[in-house]
This record gives sequence, structure tokens and C-alpha cells, in this order.
Amino acid sequence: MKFISLFSILTTFLFFSCDKQETSTLPASPADSLHVQVVVLGSGGGFTGLWTGYSIEQDGSVFTWSGADPDSSAKTFLKKLSASDISDLDSVLAVSLPVVNDPGNFSYLIHYRQTEPVIWNSQTAEEGKLTDLFESLISKIENNYDTLD
Repeated sequence: MKFISLFSILTTFLFFSCDKQETSTLPASPADSLHVQVVVLGSGGGFTGLWTGYSIEQDGSVFTWSGADPDSSAKTFLKKLSASDISDLDSVLAVSLPVVNDPGNFSYLIHYRQTEPVIWNSQTAEEGKLTDLFESLISKIENNYDTLD
């Protein structure tokens, strides 16, 4: 019995005497600025809560993703867009996106740069306009992103 008590005391002492290691985030390097997301497009939700979509980064890299959200999902490289394609994308999205946060059972997402994400469902007032823009962008990405016109 004394052995068990001594063992418990030593184990407790060892556990509480361990130092916690501090971790810090390294400052962003100039190369990290190329990995800034220009736009994230996605759709999903529903019973499973899974989403799928595309992520386009500042350097033109296009990734597909599928999961609970674009930040924690595994991404697969799809293709690379030109700087003029990114500029065209900026010109369209900078003036086209209203402020909408209306998630539903199945929702759509457009997250442009540092603005608030635009989330809508089939019952949202501006659903037609937003869904047309969403489908146009998806179509352009899937069809070699020739032009946004």
C-alpha cells in the first residue's frame, strides 16, 4: 500500500513539474505574401456539413478543396492563372459582391480577399444574382479560365 501511495505522489509531482513549452508563430516572410487568398468559392452544408470549392491565391495558383471549411481542408493544386486573370477577377469581384450573411441548409460562399464572406442559400433575396456570379466564376475556372467576360 505504501508503494502505491509513494508511486502516486511521485507521478503527480513529475506531472506538475514539467515545463510547458511556449510556441510562437514566425513572422510572415515575403514569399508567404504569394499565398494570400484572392478568392474562395464553395458550396455545401446540409446534413453532412461538407463543403467543396476552389481557392485562388495571389500568385495565380488554383486549388480545389473539400471538407468542413476551406482553411482546414486538404487542398489539391489544379492550375495556375496569369496575373491578368487575377486582375480581371479583382475588377469583377470588387464591385459585384453585396454584403450577405444568410446561410441555409445548403449554402454558397464567396470570400473575396479581406472582406467579409458572402454566404447565401436558395431563399436569400439576392440569390439569383449571387448564384449567377458564383456559377460563372466556377465555369470559368473549370473551363481553363479563359476570360471573365
